[in-house]
Amino acid sequence: MRLQSLKFLKTFQVAARLQSFKAAAAELCVTPSAISHQIKALEQQLGVSLFQRGVRTLTLTDAGARTTLGARAREAVLPLTPAAMTLQLVLLYRELLAAAHAAMPPARR
Repeated sequence: MRLQSLKFLKTFQVAARLQSFKAAAAELCVTPSAISHQIKALEQQLGVSLFQRGVRTLTLTDAGARTTLGARAREAVLPLTPAAMTLQLVLLYRELLAAAHAAMPPARR
């Protein structure tokens, strides 16, 4: 996993928690457009949509929701050290890959 992917995972984690690209942008000190581009890049890398985008609405897809549940459980247990945060992102990436695989039609697996 490249460092760029870790950045995208952190962006996903914040956007999923806040359910808003604008709020995630404010927390991460970037523009909402940057958040959108990073999420799109992560979705393309995984081959699955993580959010359903509507007019002024943002909701997690089933694949996105499955991965955030595990991430929230780990956040409650693991201390907030840099190593733990990196581990959380790596585990989140694995869950996203598994969710992407499960969301694919059988012919593409």
